[in-house]
Amino acid sequence: MTRSLFTFIRPLLALTVLGASIIHATPVSQAAEAEPVFTHFTSKADPNVGLRFVSDSGVCETTPGVHQMSGYIDVSQPGANMSMAGFCACPLLNGGPGCSSMVGLFQENGPCQVNSDGATTVLNPFRFVGPYMSGSVILTAFYISWNNVSNMIYIDQPIGAGFSFGTDTVNSTQSAAPIVWQAFQVLFESQAFAQYQSREFILATESYGGHYGPEFVTFFDQQNTLINSGKLKGELVTVSALMINNGWYDPLIQNKAYLDFATNAPGYGPLQSASVLKKMNQSYFESGGCLEQEQACYAAGTGTNSNTICRNADDFCSENLFSPAVGNRDPDDLRQSSSASFPPEFYVKFLQSKTIMTKIGAGAKYQECPDAPFELFSKTGDDARTLLPQLGALVNSGLKVLIWAGDADINCNWLGGHASVLAMNWTGAAQLANTPFTNMTINGSPVAAVQNVDNFSFARVYAAGHEVWIVLAMGHILRPAAVLIASFGFLANLTFASPAFDVVQTTPALTRFSSTNNANVSLRFVSDSGVCESTPGVHQMSGYIDVGTNMSMWFWFFESRETPETAPFTLWLNGGPGCSSMIGLFQENGPCKVNADGATTVLNPFSWNNISNMIYIDQPIGTGFSFGTDTVNSTQSAAPFVWQAFQILFESKAFAKYQSREFIFATESYGGHYGPAFVTYFDQQNTLIKKGKLRGELVTVSALMINNGWYDPLIQNKAYLDFATDAPGYGQLQPDDVLQQMNESFFQAGGCKDQELACYAAGTGPESNTICGNADDFCIDNLFVPAVGDRDSDDLRQNSSASFPPEFYVKFLRQQTIMTQIGAEHRYSECPDAPFELFTRTGDDARTLLPQLGALANSKLKMLIWAGDADINCNWLGGHASVLAMKWYGAERLARTPFKNMTINGEAVAAIQNVDNFSFARVYQAGHEVPAFQPQAAFEIFKQIINKQQLHSVTVKK
Repeated sequence: MTRSLFTFIRPLLALTVLGASIIHATPVSQAAEAEPVFTHFTSKADPNVGLRFVSDSGVCETTPGVHQMSGYIDVSQPGANMSMAGFCACPLLNGGPGCSSMVGLFQENGPCQVNSDGATTVLNPFRFVGPYMSGSVILTAFYISWNNVSNMIYIDQPIGAGFSFGTDTVNSTQSAAPIVWQAFQVLFESQAFAQYQSREFILATESYGGHYGPEFVTFFDQQNTLINSGKLKGELVTVSALMINNGWYDPLIQNKAYLDFATNAPGYGPLQSASVLKKMNQSYFESGGCLEQEQACYAAGTGTNSNTICRNADDFCSENLFSPAVGNRDPDDLRQSSSASFPPEFYVKFLQSKTIMTKIGAGAKYQECPDAPFELFSKTGDDARTLLPQLGALVNSGLKVLIWAGDADINCNWLGGHASVLAMNWTGAAQLANTPFTNMTINGSPVAAVQNVDNFSFARVYAAGHEVWIVLAMGHILRPAAVLIASFGFLANLTFASPAFDVVQTTPALTRFSSTNNANVSLRFVSDSGVCESTPGVHQMSGYIDVGTNMSMWFWFFESRETPETAPFTLWLNGGPGCSSMIGLFQENGPCKVNADGATTVLNPFSWNNISNMIYIDQPIGTGFSFGTDTVNSTQSAAPFVWQAFQILFESKAFAKYQSREFIFATESYGGHYGPAFVTYFDQQNTLIKKGKLRGELVTVSALMINNGWYDPLIQNKAYLDFATDAPGYGQLQPDDVLQQMNESFFQAGGCKDQELACYAAGTGPESNTICGNADDFCIDNLFVPAVGDRDSDDLRQNSSASFPPEFYVKFLRQQTIMTQIGAEHRYSECPDAPFELFTRTGDDARTLLPQLGALANSKLKMLIWAGDADINCNWLGGHASVLAMKWYGAERLARTPFKNMTINGEAVAAIQNVDNFSFARVYQAGHEVPAFQPQAAFEIFKQIINKQQLHSVTVKK
């Protein structure tokens, strides 16, 4: 049989086998690289089936004397289709369908974990990792390798998953089973594995294993019956126990459980808003909804139309139940956002290393969860079919079965898993329904709620996600998955000796405050973490403002370095929409800058907290460190949440003293929308409070500063053409043919101008979202994009791979030690997609805030509109044209006021205009983030504004 590099006659299953051991924590040995020696075996029963593997590679399992094998099972597919999963022998199968079992090996229960360098490993006797923040609880973790107590095999199936490669025809759970059975035929026939055939065989799996487990064991039993009756020649594959964690068993029941879990996740509370839950309820119960479509799928059986019926049901239920239940959380761990960082993916880089591949005998590049196997399953609607009858029959047969789930998983949540087993048809069903949960403890600490009925056990594992690992939380509570699943008797209380090392976990002291005006609003923060601001005696606070149910808004406050007891109070907001204000803190005007190592900081001499108390807030929810349910889809809907934040801040003892200070609202970029709308909303609420129509705290803004803002899309989209034609001080940015096309795109019938005018005319009518969204898309594609070309949109002097300002701070904020110190409870995300996408649905970017801005100027609010002159994105020409178009009492005077230079020590730093309370500044040689490019000039401008001065030249000490 000939093979080429890219064409294989037989599909190949990847396998890794590990012997049982008592493991000691030692580093991975660095053996000299050599070509591995393969052992080959061909089945006598089927010459198309074979086995080839390398032995004792020294990768991952480095315990002296512990044997390991890794390589390929060549399986034939006589009319069979292969499905995806991970498998354990004790076989362990991950789910998907189509996900590699290396997930289980390296992230869950294997002999080693890969370090953050992606190149080295450490053994798992008691492997400590963390800390990781989970809500208000600091989580750390221990991993215990299951090959402490069992011989383990991990199989990548179906073909195409993980390291497996070749032709994959598996499109259902049923068609996957024969291929996995065939794998064990050649394994148990071979001399290398024959010794394990008579051992206790535990099939352990997770996730889509709720399909795999029942179907595979049922198929194995059927084959065993044929072999025992002499109707089939083959090797017995006798499973003695089945373990499934966070499994997908019955879609009809578990899709309903998304609604139940989102309504109230036990121990965590509601996950979504009432409006989302109402829509989910309708989607499930309405005519033609998820319930009816799933029932139609079940009724269709395996008939000719069943694939289409079941696929449609799966698509509908996923979109209308699963997706809204998850929202912007991590589906596998509700305590993390969609940008979850735990468990880490370091192992993928490790397995894709050519050196490692050579050592273990891998013949294809590793893919964790490739699309191709999953797509085959989706075509048959396999995900919408139930495996509950098979599971019930196995329990009824006396097979030892454990169904267990981490209670922080949304994806295959424990409520759905428990409801499924309660619906199983078996002799112990009534007894299970009447059996109360009891706590399983380890060293006296509860780790799971359990039920035991004869051979069946159910466990809800506390504070664990989809991949139930060993978690240490709220002290030293050990949650060892290895113990739960290796138990053949009842799940019971256990006592373990302490690990061979001490775990020291310092939890920052949290100050908590709950509003007396609003039961759903509260505050929690740590004080004086010492992170970033290290000036002696300068106070800081960082933490969360809970502005509603499951809405945690991140803030970081720094006291003024000078006279904090009288200094103003300044709010800084970055734009986006959906970008974190940590950008401003670390790249622009905060107390420190992060060094290139991403681990250390240096004080910023031009920090704005030199002269003002500063607070930086990540909004809307989902931005930066903020997390929870985000319902904000427009500038207008964002304002009440920020107002709510200041209600609890000023109500609290910690911040009440700042309420009477001068309040400076400083923002940039999309702040051209935020600033006018938020200050207008604050003023409206103040009026209601003063009239006694509303109970609340006054939030009185004394100055508004917006740099490089987005105020009026009609004017500023035209400015892209003007700026690209001649950027003052820099010249023409784009060639004539591009400029001509931009000109046509703006002025032609149905072009940017017409569409923006239509958006303005639509107001907030029912069609306005679509009209404004289309206008925004058109103008971006045809004005903004060509104006930028291959330059950096935020600094025309750099190309699109701009390196300034550097992003060192992101690595810094993602360090677990830093997160712990500052009280951050989820992984930092600078400008996540989810908040931005909500704004795009309403076309918010295409709407003007110029009327509100003009009204504020007319009220004589102190105001600065300023811009770096090298920014294309929100360029100064567009900003200046916008303020010239404002309707306010000083409009004509502003138009007649010439620019003059503002100098610092005689050097020109900006071109300025002043009219009473209003100032405009074009800052020379600065990009979008002005304080990053011109820190001294930005600081002097800020100083003059908070002192209520017009902009002017200064001489400062060097």
